[in-house]
Amino acid sequence: MLKDGDPCVLHRENKTLEDFRDVFWDKFIFQREKDARLKTISCEGFFFPPGFRFEQKPKKCIEFIDSTFGGDSIFSNLDFEFGPFFEGCVFLGDLNFHNVKTGGHFIFENIKRVEGDVMFTFCNFKGLAEFNTCLLSKGARFSRCEVAESESFEFKNIKSMKEIVFVDCSFPGSVRISNVDVPAGASVVFERINLERSQNFLLSNVDIARVQFVDTNLEKVDFENCNWPTKFDRFVFSDEASAGLNQMDNEKLDRTIRNYRMLKHNFDKKSKVELASDMYIGEMDARREKIARSKWGNPFIKNFYRDFFSLLALYRRISFYGERYRKAMSAYLLVLFIFPMFYLLNGFAGEANSSLSKQAYSFDSVNYDIKLDNLSTVADKAFWQDWLKALRISFAASTLQKNEHYKLRGLGPEIFVVQNAISASIIALFLLALRRKFKR
Repeated sequence: MLKDGDPCVLHRENKTLEDFRDVFWDKFIFQREKDARLKTISCEGFFFPPGFRFEQKPKKCIEFIDSTFGGDSIFSNLDFEFGPFFEGCVFLGDLNFHNVKTGGHFIFENIKRVEGDVMFTFCNFKGLAEFNTCLLSKGARFSRCEVAESESFEFKNIKSMKEIVFVDCSFPGSVRISNVDVPAGASVVFERINLERSQNFLLSNVDIARVQFVDTNLEKVDFENCNWPTKFDRFVFSDEASAGLNQMDNEKLDRTIRNYRMLKHNFDKKSKVELASDMYIGEMDARREKIARSKWGNPFIKNFYRDFFSLLALYRRISFYGERYRKAMSAYLLVLFIFPMFYLLNGFAGEANSSLSKQAYSFDSVNYDIKLDNLSTVADKAFWQDWLKALRISFAASTLQKNEHYKLRGLGPEIFVVQNAISASIIALFLLALRRKFKR
């Protein structure tokens, strides 16, 4: 109870700003700061009228518990040596912390709702800063804020109706971003975050599709139990998840390449094999798009070149850029079993010193009448026998051996050389993918 004045002026909504200010500063705060028995000052259930500004430096930790701030709440040019502490509060307007320093713990938890924007600019958290279980109606923005090297910044269990942005912030201490929920179309954005001296920057239980990193060192970021979006049977990062590579402008495409490269190095160091591999594939896909754009302006020609005609396109189709050894093995087997038909079409004959068939073979309707409804005929059996001989030629080419048993006709010798080169390339990509798998 206050000795002078009515304490209800601190709790009731119907009052003037002048009446509240006089009672709050001159009586309530002043008396409690003089009381040596009190370590904290509790503002439980207070109603702060619109237009009230917190302008005086408090000498003790102030606890705002179940308080209501009727208008825009402005905390400007303050040094909270002890605190402050917000719990169960309601903010009916914007919440603005500008040029505020906190020496003790800054606690902002179980906030029922903030109807306006939340803005922290030029704030220096010298102690623990904890934002826990908050409902934000319009999002939040942290600009040019810093956390002390030995302290932690925790931002968890936050539900926001709009975007949450961290820009030009420095986090040399420990940071944990956990269970942050933003609606579809919005993101949690980290732009130009300084993590060079960061002890730990952790994203936990976050949907990666709704997180964006701009000009931030992703090699310093840890991911724990995050939901990674998938596309084309691989994990993708937020940039590609929100928009296809072909829909990005050049600036965003360059950023995507950098982000994928940093993530690949990050996961390589932590021996997260699958994620490292998928990030490398994402980087190469983005590079393939960039190269195609630089060569062709026509969208149709650009897409055709990117997907089918370029060397990177073949590299991807054969082995996913050396990351999928099973895909390379499938390509190898496909070449092995398709090329026999080319040898049959051009014809071949057994050599004189060979014990195999010496009969020349050409695929025509005179000698062989191949019909799907008559595969049991002698002619059909002869065809399959010759196909096995052609398969032996294909096997020799695929295993980089010489063709010592058959004389190839027509374009057969050239086809053999081509298959030799294709097989050698696929074997090299297979061994590369296998090496990367075991190395990781």
